Amino acid sequence: MRMSLIKTIVAALILLNGSSSFAFRCGNSLVYEGDSKYLVLKKCGKPLAKDVYSDPNLLINQFNVPYGIASDIYEVWTYQPSPNDFIYEVLFQSGHVVMINANRAI
Repeated sequence: MRMSLIKTIVAALILLNGSSSFAFRCGNSLVYEGDSKYLVLKKCGKPLAKDVYSDPNLLINQFNVPYGIASDIYEVWTYQPSPNDFIYEVLFQSGHVVMINANRAI
C-alpha cells in the first residue's frame, strides 16, 4: 500500500503537473537532463524546496524467492529563477537529473 502511494506521488509530480522539458535556464546557464546535483547547485544555487521520496522494491532471485528490499531514492528540487518565470521541478535519481517539469506560477 505504502509503495503504491509513493509511486503515485512520484508519477503525479512527473506526469500530471506540467510540461516536461529537457532543459531550463538558470541565469546564464542551462540545466539539462543528465546533469549532476553538484552541477545544478553550481548553475542555479540553492533550490526553493527539496523533497525526498523512497520507493522500496522487493528483490527476487532466479527461483522467484524474495531475498531483500532495495529502495529507489528520488529527490525533487524546486526552482523559480524569477518571480514571473515558470516553477521548475527537477527530479533526480542516483544523483543525476532524470526529468524537468515546468509549471506556471500561480
